Amino acid sequence: MLSRIPHPARGFTVAELVIVMAVLSILVALAYPSFRAQWLKGRRTDAHNALMQLQQAQERWRADHRGYASAAELAAPGTSANGHYRLSVHAASTTGYELRAEALGAQQSDAGCRIIGLRQSEGALQWLAGHDLASLAPAPTARRCWPT
Repeated sequence: MLSRIPHPARGFTVAELVIVMAVLSILVALAYPSFRAQWLKGRRTDAHNALMQLQQAQERWRADHRGYASAAELAAPGTSANGHYRLSVHAASTTGYELRAEALGAQQSDAGCRIIGLRQSEGALQWLAGHDLASLAPAPTARRCWPT
């Protein structure tokens, strides 16, 4: 009579599954902060686009008037297109203006770039950024909050 050769056991043991889950957990823990940072950076585009549209509206206004406009005069939207930023116009005068996009919701965790802005003064344009109004600073400090 032929003897049967025993087949090796198939499948995974509980110990092997636990080890795989531990390795996956470590990989996720290491990757998540980088993913989150890139996600926040990608959403800054919402602010950049909104500020550029406001800047163009200011220049169109200036072409027909003696100075720059307030948010009300521009009929500017209160938030960016995707709603990640609150928009405002500050210090509009005959020689310049400042535009700001302040983070809303989950975007507020974008620590150094909670406020992104543009300042136009006597023909010179400055990019601004900071985590609050007191820390609002021009480039090069603000450079990391703007696309390169």
